[in-house]
Amino acid sequence: MKTQSAALVKDHLRQFFSQNEHVPHWYVGFSGGLDSTLLLVLAADLLSKERLTAVYINHQLQSAANDWQGRCQGVADALGIPYKAIQVDCASSSESAAREARMGAFQAVLPANCGLLLAHHATDQAETLLMRLIRGTGVSGAAGMQFQRRFGLGEMFRPFLYLTRRQLEQAAQELKLSWVEDPSNQNSDYTRNFIRQQVAPLIESRWVGWDKNIAKGSARFAEADELLKELADADILKLVESQKLDLTAFAQLSLARRKNVIYRWLGKYLQMVPSSDLVEQLASLALNAKGEWLVSSITLHAYKGYLYLEQVRPFATDSCEWISPSVSCQFTCGELRLSQGECNDVLHVRTRIDGEKVLIPQRGGQVAIKKLMNEQQIPPWHRGLWPVVELNGKVISIPGVWEDESIPFSIEFKVNSAP
Repeated sequence: MKTQSAALVKDHLRQFFSQNEHVPHWYVGFSGGLDSTLLLVLAADLLSKERLTAVYINHQLQSAANDWQGRCQGVADALGIPYKAIQVDCASSSESAAREARMGAFQAVLPANCGLLLAHHATDQAETLLMRLIRGTGVSGAAGMQFQRRFGLGEMFRPFLYLTRRQLEQAAQELKLSWVEDPSNQNSDYTRNFIRQQVAPLIESRWVGWDKNIAKGSARFAEADELLKELADADILKLVESQKLDLTAFAQLSLARRKNVIYRWLGKYLQMVPSSDLVEQLASLALNAKGEWLVSSITLHAYKGYLYLEQVRPFATDSCEWISPSVSCQFTCGELRLSQGECNDVLHVRTRIDGEKVLIPQRGGQVAIKKLMNEQQIPPWHRGLWPVVELNGKVISIPGVWEDESIPFSIEFKVNSAP
């Protein structure tokens, strides 16, 4: 009975490694706390030492951080495992800032095809779900932490995710392990600590095993999230072409399905989940809607029955010399290139001047460039950035809009889209 928990955890980890024999080397996120100490000790017992590296991230937020770093070095040395200590600068002392810095450091140190092991467990998952539900999370947030996912050049694994904190504590005690306790874990100003110290014991007194059951719920949310993503991808395939969404076909979907499309489409290009207010607004767009939205690194434009998505790219100049037209030229929001013929002359490229006109004899004289752009349905937000190409001081081309018939070549302009 005394070694039951340790044996259970070890067997669990043994099975995990046998299912992932393809991973050539494992990097263990090692803080010196109970969970990561147990993970490192058992991994060292199950694998050859050459396949393991312990990684300590020093956030420099605690006065004892350097002492912990040295202690972790001692544990790794005693196990005969290579050890890396990485100092990071956190933007603030918040949990999220520390996590962001830590994950960035792990990603930087992880070689291609290798695995990162983190010691998060079912109780962590349950606490995470409670925090997110309190904040009003959706299905994706309720899915919680993933057991396995791509991470930088390798993969991240959480082999303890289906074991509870109680099971790990009992296993560590049975193995007579020692570990450090972060004093910040006692600070109930942090939401997770408040849940751990005040909320969880109350729930446990009524529902024993609540954390494992809630973690199972997260797994079901993860399945639902995967289904929603698959549905959104199928809809996007039908609705979106060249980064513009057909509002006519979009309007035929239910509101819930439209919101699902917007979350997925924008989520591919943003470093954050789009706000629910923005999603509601975009999901309810009328067919004749007009508007512009700047969201992080992308802009959205509703225009003539379509919703356009483009990446924001600063441009250095509104004029340049295209010295070698045989080579493409980056200009404002896109790329110029010869589509037909050859040109050995230096071309001058600039944006249009307000009120500017070009001579088109076939149309009886001067025609405003703005009018030509409107006829070719150049979106209004591109017109001020669109290239006007000159040869020897004469306008010879407005790519995609008009070209002088006397020139022996043709120029195209491709607008940069989101990556």
